Amino acid sequence: ARVDFKGPFLKYQYPFKKRRIGCIAGGTGFTPILQCVHEIIETPGDTTRIDFIFASASPQDILMKDYLDGLAAKTFKF
Repeated sequence: ARVDFKGPFLKYQYPFKKRRIGCIAGGTGFTPILQCVHEIIETPGDTTRIDFIFASASPQDILMKDYLDGLAAKTFKF
């Protein structure tokens, strides 16, 4: 398998034109990723899959955990 990484120095705009994207965030750093997630989930016909890794000290420290779990339950994309 091949893994590509790009730094935050590039500007990405939706649509990403990828079959699958990977997102890594911690703390409030997930807010820009959440915007991408919403675009993908809410756009009819977009089949992009999202792999999201979120870091926190404990499950209780995950911001908006219930909301994120609800998104994951709502769609196969996330």
